[in-house]
Amino acid sequence: MPAQLAGDLAFFGAGRNALPAWMLEEAESDFEVYAVNVPAFQLWERLQTQWRVGGLVGETGLDYGVAFQIMDRMRPVPEDPLQLLDQLRLIESGYLAEMGRKRQRSSSRRQHAGK
Repeated sequence: MPAQLAGDLAFFGAGRNALPAWMLEEAESDFEVYAVNVPAFQLWERLQTQWRVGGLVGETGLDYGVAFQIMDRMRPVPEDPLQLLDQLRLIESGYLAEMGRKRQRSSSRRQHAGK
């Protein structure tokens, strides 16, 4: 479990069992953001409170209306907002796919633990 997460749980008096298993896993690797992708990554970071959430599946996608509002305020202003949106959608797609895999692994572990 990441140290920051352990500290946060302790602060609130919660234990490891308060979170799904996938949240307790360490990050698989560090990554580097190429300069050409920095604006898309910055937009991604700013949108982390703007998820559309659906039922039991959790996040279903980002609120693109807010994305365009943020792009209007970015400096320097993006030359091609639609290209930036396409880059954002690639990041979002990868994120949603990975979260789906983590939920499946967590669900599979719970099913096997109950047998």
